[in-house]
Amino acid sequence: MSCSKYIGCWLSRTLIETGSAKGDGIQYALNAGFQMVFSIEIDPAYYEHCVKRFQGNGRVILMQGDSKEILPEILAKTNEPVTILLDAHVTGPNQKHGEKLCPVIDELKAIIDHSKSDQGKNLRHIIVIDDINWLDGKQEWYGNISVKDIKNTLKDSGYEITEQTKRYCVIQRL
Repeated sequence: MSCSKYIGCWLSRTLIETGSAKGDGIQYALNAGFQMVFSIEIDPAYYEHCVKRFQGNGRVILMQGDSKEILPEILAKTNEPVTILLDAHVTGPNQKHGEKLCPVIDELKAIIDHSKSDQGKNLRHIIVIDDINWLDGKQEWYGNISVKDIKNTLKDSGYEITEQTKRYCVIQRL
């Protein structure tokens, strides 16, 4: 079961999601009470599906492209704490992806860089990484990323994993 169903546990005014897929995470976020949802999807078919599904919903902003490039752009316009759901990864061998099968390390680096900027230095974003059960080589198309790689990326950033289950982890700035 995806952590998206529980995304309301980490409620802020805004959710930024990487990896829209069919839009279920977006819908869960809206139902949980997020006032605004930004969602990034690289796969054109998934993106078009979400455009149709959320057409006319002013609380949803969809962007198509690589989260490695788009997430920093969204963060640059962020001036309040947000919840960030990192869920961009391929789900099978034929799915479209960016430079990497799973951009989670690049996404974390973008969040850390934003947190070091004048604009982001006082913001306490909540980061949720979904599907960590696929890390450590458990799914070949997920890449060779491990939980240890995530912890090494967070080292000296001010962010730490504050909750970890078999399925997801929560990272907060302490």
